[in-house]
Amino acid sequence: MTKLKFQISSNDVDCFYNLKPSSLYMMFQEAAMKAVDDCGNDSLALREKGLDWIIAKMQVEIYKTPKFHDVIEMTTYPGDDMGIFYPRYWQITNEKGEVIVKAASVWGLLEIESRRLCMKRDVINRLPPEHLPDELPLPRKIDVKEVTKVDTRKIYFSEIDLNGHLNNCSYIKLLQDLHDIEFYEHHEIASIFTSYVKELKVGNVIDIYTNLEGDTEYVEAKIGNELCFQAQIKYRNK
Repeated sequence: MTKLKFQISSNDVDCFYNLKPSSLYMMFQEAAMKAVDDCGNDSLALREKGLDWIIAKMQVEIYKTPKFHDVIEMTTYPGDDMGIFYPRYWQITNEKGEVIVKAASVWGLLEIESRRLCMKRDVINRLPPEHLPDELPLPRKIDVKEVTKVDTRKIYFSEIDLNGHLNNCSYIKLLQDLHDIEFYEHHEIASIFTSYVKELKVGNVIDIYTNLEGDTEYVEAKIGNELCFQAQIKYRNK
């Protein structure tokens, strides 16, 4: 298992001193990259094989939102063999040792030239699977809902990553921006389930659709009629 400590900085929080979900996802990404660096499957090594990591789905449960100046410890580890897919888990504890965040995800390998999912099973060495008690189940499927168009926006250069497409943390910023400061004065995100269907690149223009029912919001991003991204968010009152 790979463990990293983070102190929540002013760059990580919103105006209510809460850790922003996009900052949390950046920490997930940093911990995951550290874990694969240690076993020789980092992005630079994979590039020599014409490959890089791509996330397919992710589920995050936030039981207690970290605050400005908090120190948290993140543990990440790989799951059981899934053939062409690579499960990864995270768990965050606070300074009291309380588990405040859990996450589970499924990754694949992107063929850089073809921009397709690598269908070969043994192109990299796998880490042995590990598990912690009461870990989240791997994300499966988001229930489809009727949605209404709420926004149209362009993908910009500042939002892309090593693979040249919209970074998974940037998707979370899209979700955060669905609501205004008055909404977040009274609500915070309790869970996020994301499904990355089609990569988005610089210059793409997406339409964003939502359905908010009670404490649960369903989100889709599309180019025309083509689905690119889905999310399901649950909020709780502060």
